[in-house]
Amino acid sequence: MDYKKAWKEARHGKNDEYAGYYCLLIAILLEVDAQDARLLYQYGPEHPLCRKRLQERQTEHERKEKKDE
Repeated sequence: MDYKKAWKEARHGKNDEYAGYYCLLIAILLEVDAQDARLLYQYGPEHPLCRKRLQERQTEHERKEKKDE
């Protein structure tokens, strides 16, 4: 299934009963907290706020990797 089609279906309430599960999967796979996962689920990864949060998360990981070296 095309992810864009699945995303649109989920956002338009067809899969409302599974919203919490989708947020949990997003949180686990992207290693974000619950609030960020909900924003990603609600607005999509292309929303400016979500992009900002993902970019911040990426820089955090880069700092941790440099610290571990």
